[in-house]
Amino acid sequence: MRSHPAPILAACVAAVTLSVPCAAQKAPRKQLEKSYSEMAQALKRRDMDAFMKWMTPDYQVQGKGKAKDAKTFKAETTLQLLMVKTITAASMKMTALKDGKEGAKASVTMSVAGVLATDPKQPHTLKNVSKHTDTWVKSPEGWRIKKTEPAGSQLFVDGKPFDPSNPPKPAGATKPGAGK
Repeated sequence: MRSHPAPILAACVAAVTLSVPCAAQKAPRKQLEKSYSEMAQALKRRDMDAFMKWMTPDYQVQGKGKAKDAKTFKAETTLQLLMVKTITAASMKMTALKDGKEGAKASVTMSVAGVLATDPKQPHTLKNVSKHTDTWVKSPEGWRIKKTEPAGSQLFVDGKPFDPSNPPKPAGATKPGAGK
């Protein structure tokens, strides 16, 4: 007995209608650009809940070493934001979009600028420009980010490149053990 194509066709239509993740679905560029704009505004407001609404429940940041889950990423970012007194600008620009097996991959340049929460008599400006790739998947809630892969960043304090792993010594500081 021959199988009838109607049940298969009905299943395919149901899958698309119910927004079941499917590599064949093409990511809408304008919609993702709008999402990035909303994420940047949430970051500027320090609203991590609004920022995280664009992530899937199993979201991960896949960087060097161990992957970070959504809870860890949110906690670390919240702590980093506490070091900034005022966020003066935030932007997320999508520079490329490719559909693939895992979902849509978006290359992104993110820029955040602000004033550090240091001595109010001597404010310091901060600017961080980073690049990363986001993997977007279609979910019942719409397009969401499942994975972020960092691709590098540059940090500037008072307009000069800054390496947080090697901060400058405060004026008048001496070497350990000096003066004994």
